[in-house]
Parts: sequence; C-alpha cells; structure tokens
Amino acid sequence: MKRTVAAINRVDDEIFALVTTAEAIKQIHARAEGIIKREIKQSGGKGEQRFRVAPEVLRRSLSDVTGEGVTTRWDEVRQTCPTVYVIEDSYGLAAFMLNPIYHAAVEAGLDIIVCGNVFEPSRTAHLLLPGSGIAFVTSNAVHKYDKVPSRRVWLDRYVSSEAREKRNRLKLLAKLRAELVEALAI
Repeated sequence: MKRTVAAINRVDDEIFALVTTAEAIKQIHARAEGIIKREIKQSGGKGEQRFRVAPEVLRRSLSDVTGEGVTTRWDEVRQTCPTVYVIEDSYGLAAFMLNPIYHAAVEAGLDIIVCGNVFEPSRTAHLLLPGSGIAFVTSNAVHKYDKVPSRRVWLDRYVSSEAREKRNRLKLLAKLRAELVEALAI
C-alpha cells in the first residue's frame, strides 16, 4: 500500500507541475481574496480584540482508504458547517485557495479544522470553520462531493491554454492515478 500511495503522490506532483503557472496562482489568490472579504469575519466584539485567545487549529482526517476505495465523510462536514464551498480541483491547485483562507481565518481568530489529503496528510484538502458554519472542501475524481453545495468554485478554469495543450499527457496521468487508487481498494 505504501508504494501505491507513493506512486499516487508522484503522479499528483507531475500533474501539478504540468498545469501550475504564476498566472493561475494569481487568479486563484484573487478569487480567494473575494471569498475572504465576503465570508471571514473577525471573532469577538469591540474591545475583545486585545484579549482574544489564539484560535484553535485542529488537524484531522476526513477521508480514509478502505476496501471500497476512498471514502469521505461528507455528512460530518454538513453537520459541522451548513455552508459548504466545494472547490472542484482536477489538478491539485486547491492549496492556492485554501492557504489564504486559512491565514485569514487565523488572523480573524476563528477556530479551524484542517483536513489533510488522504494520500499526503501534510497537504491541506479541506478547511472547516465551525464557529462561522463554513466549510471549504476539495472535490475531485478521488473524493467527489456528493451533496448539494452552497457554492462551487471551479479551479480548472484557471489552468492556462498552454497547460491544456498537454491534454493527452494529463489524461494519461489521470487514468494512471485512477488505476492506482482502484488498486488500493483491492
């Protein structure tokens, strides 16, 4: 299983390298800033800012590899956060959106649940802000969000036309990744 997970991570890294450009990062950050302005509010009232306790940041897993493949506990997300932003991300670009949101939430003093990628736990896949009732979850071929979201953000649209020209290579890598994920379920 360790070798298969390592192979999945190498495929993910190659896909990421093929599509990541400075322009895509800039556009995703701009979109994240818009979400932050709309959704991330300072905790506490006037006068509490000086004495505010540091926000609690919990790390946990939302997805597991089982005999049925990768399972993600989407119901827990809805129970914790009624507002769900689904970040559709075929290429591993979600961190460029989630990192600014994470930092803004910490700056605002909000408690955060950080959920790592099922194959590489150090990579953030989902952020839950229970105090605000907002979740930001990544949906892709491995763990597809199966509920009706409050909002959906399509990161694939920020991939450059030059990267899209590598379509055949990307399709091959996506197929390889799917086969590796399927092999985990066996």
